[in-house]
Amino acid sequence: MTRIHKKTFLKYTGLFLLLAAIIFTPVFLSGKTFIHSGDGFHQHYPFFRQYLNMIRTFFETGNWQSYDWSIGLGQDTLITYGYYVVGDPFVYLGLLFPQGSEEFAFHAVMFVRIWAVGASFLFYARKMNFSEISALSASVIYAFSHYTIYNVVRHPFFIHPLIFFPLIALGIEKIYRKESGAFFGLIIGLAAISNFYFFYMLTILAVVY
Repeated sequence: MTRIHKKTFLKYTGLFLLLAAIIFTPVFLSGKTFIHSGDGFHQHYPFFRQYLNMIRTFFETGNWQSYDWSIGLGQDTLITYGYYVVGDPFVYLGLLFPQGSEEFAFHAVMFVRIWAVGASFLFYARKMNFSEISALSASVIYAFSHYTIYNVVRHPFFIHPLIFFPLIALGIEKIYRKESGAFFGLIIGLAAISNFYFFYMLTILAVVY
């Protein structure tokens, strides 16, 4: 039985790219985007674009815009952006793209999120000694589940629990096997910072696990 190794992650990436092309190419060919006309257009993409511009301005000037009068009647920026983007580790990948390409960056980050869903399960599967074929099959199904495809467009950070839970379970396994608890602490910390709304749900799932 073939076990999971580094090449398995390359195989998963290849399968991911193939399936992503099959599933999403028709959307692009029809001239559509993955910015949902509801919350995606009015909340997620504007916050993504504005937050990246705020960070770039901070790097250029050294000044952080802590208050913004254009938000409602005026709001604290960290509190306002906190729920959507501040703790989202994937948002910062947008800084790798040049200013003015935020829409392209928004889509690229979406695909990274979907890839990370399956990759996180693959890490867990390796720890649990899944066979390579079983791990690849499960990871692809997990990554391209209906919940993932539906929410990555409407509410991108709603798929973060799918990324964090296999890693939390992996951390629990490390503790039970008398290995280091540092990985568990790291993932718990990232999950808590990422979004408080889902953190308590992940906590419940970790207890059940």
